[in-house]
Amino acid sequence: MAQITVDPDVFQNIVACFLLEAMQTRENGTYSFSNEMFNQLLDHMWNGGIRSNLLAMYLSMDGNDRVKYKMIADALFNIGNNSSLIRVNPSKDK
Repeated sequence: MAQITVDPDVFQNIVACFLLEAMQTRENGTYSFSNEMFNQLLDHMWNGGIRSNLLAMYLSMDGNDRVKYKMIADALFNIGNNSSLIRVNPSKDK
């Protein structure tokens, strides 16, 4: 099981990575989620033009955040028998 501990800023980057990859795989026809409402949300976000914002965020984020996302991506896309745990700790600067 992959386990990562992140602060809220890194978690936001992980969510952005997930949404970007989810929209791209859905657009390519390579993956569809079992939750039809989530699929509709992704379609709405794609058609609304959010992909360019997520891509800009992805390209500007710390490379370590992308690595942390890749550690848990298989579990998010239900690939294999992988499970992951994401622990979000409060920011130390607050």
